Amino acid sequence: MSRVQKTILLFLAIAYLLIVSYGVYRVSTKDLFSLGYGFGTTAEAVTRGEWLTNASRMPVIPVFLAAMSRFGNDTLFATIVKNLLLNSLLLFALYRMSTTSRRSAVAIAFSVFILSFPQLVGYAFSLVPEEGYIIPVLGWVGYRLFLPGTRSTAATGAAYTLACALTYLVKSSMRFVCPIFGILYFLRDRSIARLIRFRASFAIVMLAWGSLSYHNTGEFRVSSSLDGVNFYKGNGPLTLKFYPGRSLDLISDEVLDWREGQTTWSSSDRCFREAWIFLRTHPAAASKLVVLRAYKMFLGVTAEGNGRWYEVPRPVRWMGVLYMTIFRVIFVSCLVMAVRRLRTLGRSWQMFRSRDMEIILALTFLGLVASYSLPYLAGFAYERHVLPLVVPTLFYAMTLVDGPRQWDHKE
Repeated sequence: MSRVQKTILLFLAIAYLLIVSYGVYRVSTKDLFSLGYGFGTTAEAVTRGEWLTNASRMPVIPVFLAAMSRFGNDTLFATIVKNLLLNSLLLFALYRMSTTSRRSAVAIAFSVFILSFPQLVGYAFSLVPEEGYIIPVLGWVGYRLFLPGTRSTAATGAAYTLACALTYLVKSSMRFVCPIFGILYFLRDRSIARLIRFRASFAIVMLAWGSLSYHNTGEFRVSSSLDGVNFYKGNGPLTLKFYPGRSLDLISDEVLDWREGQTTWSSSDRCFREAWIFLRTHPAAASKLVVLRAYKMFLGVTAEGNGRWYEVPRPVRWMGVLYMTIFRVIFVSCLVMAVRRLRTLGRSWQMFRSRDMEIILALTFLGLVASYSLPYLAGFAYERHVLPLVVPTLFYAMTLVDGPRQWDHKE
């Protein structure tokens, strides 16, 4: 590709980021401190110095919003800055896929599919909820894991570690996922030193967050105090009344009544206890919830995002259903192909010793999907929770289309 072509492509990428950012801004909340999911109020608390007094939200989004509020409370500037920083990573990964693939036409088609996927674009370019940050970062992680020609160096290993740490500091459930990502990177990297650095660095990040939580709340926790609330909402007596058709936030009023006279962590712990009691005493309902969550996570086809209360124009809704259907076909096909690859090995321990490219990629894809999905299978899953898997899935699909290729290694 010539320098002129690259310059034109760069201008098109910037134009796409700016236009979509403005489009998302037009249909979103305009005031930073009025943003939903509790992020707006938490960001406002940060500006007053009342940071993390209840540890209900992980720090990245509230701190970013508070920093952006120095330039005004309107969300346009924050939306543009966030998308220039993060979604440029996604565009770069798609560019690399299109320029390194043996079948560039398929790679370009996949890129267009991703960049025009209504639900994916809508959430990826939003300031809240967390998927607006996880989608582009996990897309870049998928690029590092699946695409050939990505040299493994100390610098890229550090960038991978930083990306995983960022997702954890955005959403607490990623603390279960990111350590697995380190192992998946080792499968392709085969560097014990970088694996140790990854695990050590991630442990330091978790310890830092736990220490900060202890300083502000009096308890050392590496999670969010909303984890217990969310677990109860997904495993409580009222869950089946609302899920999956409506938002489980409608249960929040009941949980808020429990918080009277309790600390934020004791309230969270009570939610966990009540949920476990319900699951033990209602095995039929527990089984049904597992099936519903698995369906929403792996097979559901909607354009609803977070429940039927989420209204979108009819043409966009049907377009979203079409895109989600196409993704589900690709997703299930990739799962089947990955399992078939692994069945060629006789014993499970051989998978981790294999140097066969197809085996490594299959194990990486299944490990990524399983580790990312488990927290949602335990709590609750809506369509927006599935969207971060779209880009990594298409990257893996691209490896299946391209056929076996060797990575470039630089120790």
